[in-house]
Amino acid sequence: MKASFFRFFVLLVLFGVASGFGALFTEAKISRAVNQVEIVPENSPAKKAAIGEVVHGASSVQTGANSLAELLFPDQTLARLGANSLFSFVRGTRDIDLGNGTLLLQVPKKAGGGVIHTATVTATITGTTVMVENNPKPKGLLKLIVIEGEVRMGMKSRIGETTVVSAGQMITMKNDAKSFPQPTSVDLKRLMKTSRLISEGKLGNEKEIQAAVESQSQQISSGRLVNVDALPRDNQNQQNPAANVSQVNQAVQSRTDARPPQPAPAPAPIPTPIPTPIPTPIPTPAPAPAPAPPAPEPPPYTPPHYP
Repeated sequence: MKASFFRFFVLLVLFGVASGFGALFTEAKISRAVNQVEIVPENSPAKKAAIGEVVHGASSVQTGANSLAELLFPDQTLARLGANSLFSFVRGTRDIDLGNGTLLLQVPKKAGGGVIHTATVTATITGTTVMVENNPKPKGLLKLIVIEGEVRMGMKSRIGETTVVSAGQMITMKNDAKSFPQPTSVDLKRLMKTSRLISEGKLGNEKEIQAAVESQSQQISSGRLVNVDALPRDNQNQQNPAANVSQVNQAVQSRTDARPPQPAPAPAPIPTPIPTPIPTPIPTPAPAPAPAPPAPEPPPYTPPHYP
């Protein structure tokens, strides 16, 4: 009787844990595959991914240059991979591993959240849309942008070293960093228009994303958040970078998998007018002098008359 009760209690606890943290990841389907997308089963060679193909926890998904992949989990959690990325998840958990490349992860509200792992940090999310870029080289960079929701990051090498990143904020750090830098702000409105990971397909949590964009715009309008590009250059360096919105070139350099803005076409050169030459006047020839009148003829000779 006691054994039966204990088994029932354990099942009840497990059910409560599963309910609190959402359904565990067991499989995902390939919902989009652009250019080179491959599934790498455990201990097997890579094979080309097909739309609708099921990926299990023992397999990885990798993309090539100028490629994009999208995976959809049963609870509508969405994982979208950029070019040259390596992605996997641990079956029976809600843990995701980004070995390399870029990832947009969106977890629906009340779906149970998840944990993104890289070699150096963890990022715990619940009902959030987040972008991560991981360059695993020793001197490489890790970037994380929160579009909506909130993320708590932890450092694997230092237990207790954590930081919270909110909507519209970004963390950029080296892989060998010993502590987290202060989050900086990123222009959400521009990010939504220029990032391929965002624009290449529909996203959920649309209300939450729009609310985050509008909230940031209101902070800029009220002066609580400073747009450094609107300041004179001398004042830009005096602003706290944690309270700035990076735009245009600054944002492109710091955003994950962003499309650089196209340069404005150069104005057509205005041709230099060629002066009209002034014709050299031709001198009018002086009139020829009138010929002198002929000398009068002498009178005829009259011989003298002698009486």
